Amino acid sequence: DDLAKDVDWLAVQEAARPVVTVGDLEILLPWHETSSNPEIAMRQLRVEGGAAFGTGEHPTTRLCLGWLRDNTEGCVRDKRVVDFGTGSGVLAIGALLMGAAKATGVDVDPLSVKSARRNARLNGVDDSRLALFCADGSDDDDLPADCDGTVDCVVANILVGPVTQLAPLFARYAKKGSGRVCVSGVLATQVPTVRDAYGEWFDDLSHEEEGGWAVVSGVRNSTPAP
Repeated sequence: DDLAKDVDWLAVQEAARPVVTVGDLEILLPWHETSSNPEIAMRQLRVEGGAAFGTGEHPTTRLCLGWLRDNTEGCVRDKRVVDFGTGSGVLAIGALLMGAAKATGVDVDPLSVKSARRNARLNGVDDSRLALFCADGSDDDDLPADCDGTVDCVVANILVGPVTQLAPLFARYAKKGSGRVCVSGVLATQVPTVRDAYGEWFDDLSHEEEGGWAVVSGVRNSTPAP
């Protein structure tokens, strides 16, 4: 009994949680140590502890990060990325670690925006590289003013309701003919609904699945968006 009293069980549980990896990207929680190897450290994304969303432990986060990794050369490296529903900022910061020139994070929750800003600073990302906005997408005055038609990649890990409702906005943001969209927070059974919502403005729609969840992606066509 005396031994049990002396054990910090929270610390034991924390230490037992492995580092989440997506390809060569590692997501570190506060109790994980950064590598002393500079090449490895450049691929380590540090975030505060908290809920599974935003720490890489949920399938949708891994699906989105994996998609960004697989499409780095086409729409991330030296490109502009918008992370809508940024939460902890992990997708936006991950895109920057993968070589994005600039990322913009948008979230309806002001606490998420604060968390994203803290995580950006933990990773040495300043405001010139990551712009953050508190908005839900319904009022243009709350949204970044310079996104229309200028974004190479829009990524959103939210829920199927807002994912489908925001399709016209994401179509406005994505560069015609080359901009990409990647949306998740979507159950595999909801993929047809998402494809129907995006099919007017995005071609080559496809999806990947993990654990009953899916990520849907496509390429912006030339159809005007409202």
